[in-house]
Amino acid sequence: MSEETGNTPPPNGSADAAAGAPAETGNAIDQAIIAGHEGRMTNQEVLEVIWNSELISVGRMEDENDASTFQALSLTAPDSDEKIVVTFSDPQHIPAQLREVAPFAIKNAGQVTIRSIQPGYGMAINPGITPGIELGAESVARINEAFEAQSAAHDADGTADEGETR
Repeated sequence: MSEETGNTPPPNGSADAAAGAPAETGNAIDQAIIAGHEGRMTNQEVLEVIWNSELISVGRMEDENDASTFQALSLTAPDSDEKIVVTFSDPQHIPAQLREVAPFAIKNAGQVTIRSIQPGYGMAINPGITPGIELGAESVARINEAFEAQSAAHDADGTADEGETR
């Protein structure tokens, strides 16, 4: 086995994952995506799990010593001209070939990742594998608007979410 360079975690290496077959996972995002596809969770419930969990963005950095220079990898959707920011729910889902073009990975809360997506961009979680999901630019904008409205409502009535302090 040869040693790989870069900071992106190694993929799981299974032929099934490379072929797009379901990956074995225990993380909340993967479980929610599967439950959503199977009709056991609503879209809203799936999005809440994503919003409140961690996502991994892959990309490049202009200065390897300055995380603020991180540029997330984006691709063009195959069926449109829409740009899609690529994210993953688990380091094991990151394909080896991505490590060459996007050698750095940054883990952030889902809400931080979604809020950082520029207008006009969609996002994909675990592109090319199961469980995976793609959200268009309009969906990303609506998610941000909905959660901002919910946050404003909480601020206006002085309530706090469970575990949140004021």
